This record gives sequence, structure tokens and C-alpha cells, in this order.
Amino acid sequence: MEKKEINLLVKLISNGDAEAFDKLYRNIYKPLFRYIYGLVPDSAAVKDILQNTFLTVIEKCKEKIIFVNCFSWIFTIAHNLSVNYIRKNVREVSSYSLENQDVTPQSDTDGKIQLRIAVKKLDAEEKAIIRLKYLNDFTYKDLAHIYRTSQTSMKRRVGKIINKLQDEII
Repeated sequence: MEKKEINLLVKLISNGDAEAFDKLYRNIYKPLFRYIYGLVPDSAAVKDILQNTFLTVIEKCKEKIIFVNCFSWIFTIAHNLSVNYIRKNVREVSSYSLENQDVTPQSDTDGKIQLRIAVKKLDAEEKAIIRLKYLNDFTYKDLAHIYRTSQTSMKRRVGKIINKLQDEII
């Protein structure tokens, strides 16, 4: 789903359109789930965070608070809720989402295995940035908005992460 469509759906939701919310939910649920699960590898907590994300979207729509880029706004809500959860439960949360996935030579090529091993060595925030950029097709502008930094800074940061991955793979 394109970002313009999401902006339109949020506008319709703010006008009380329940069908628009259903469509938004269906189209953004999976990428949000993947993103949150990358930060908080507890599926029950992920579902709670997802629910709270959508409740916040509904609340803000009722208040007629609408942003220019609703796609990144929704991910920002999910990001902030995830970070809050991690802060509250720091002893219980371990960053095992990508690290503990079973990787067998039968299910992966050597390149994918090397990439998974390299990704293991990234910290949680670096993994989240890479996930948003390359799995959810976020622009540098979207990432900069979520992480409250400039686009230039975000480009440099993504570049450094890519260099880290390349150094590990080569």
C-alpha cells in the first residue's frame, strides 16, 4: 500500500469511517508486526503493542491530529511503544529475534547464512533501522522522522551499518 493511500485512510478514519480503519489495519498489520517483533521478541507483548498502536491512531484521529506522512507516524507510535516496553521490562527482554532463528544449510544459501550471522552482531537499533529501510521500504526521510534526526545523518548511519555488514560478510 502506498503512503498516499495510508494518508487518505487516516483522513477517512478521522471522519469516522470504520471501513477505512479495517483497510488500514489489514494493510499495515504485517509490516508493523515484523518491525515490533524485531525490537520485542515476545509475541504476546508484540500483540499488545500493536493493539496500543492502533488505539493511539484512533485516538489521534478522533482528536483530528493528522500528520503529513501517516505511514511513518504510525511506525513512530509503534517504535515509541516498543521502546517504552523494553525500558519497563529490560531484564526480561533479550535480543534474540534474529539470533536464535534456526538456520540450517538446507533452508538457506551460504550467503544468507553469512548475512544472518553478520546481522546478529548488530545492536537492536541497527537491526530495526535495516529492517525498516530494506524490508519495509522506508525512505531516509521516514527514518529520520522516526529517529528524530536529519536525513543526512540517517543516510550516514545506514551507510555505516551496511559497511559493518559488508565487513562481516567479506
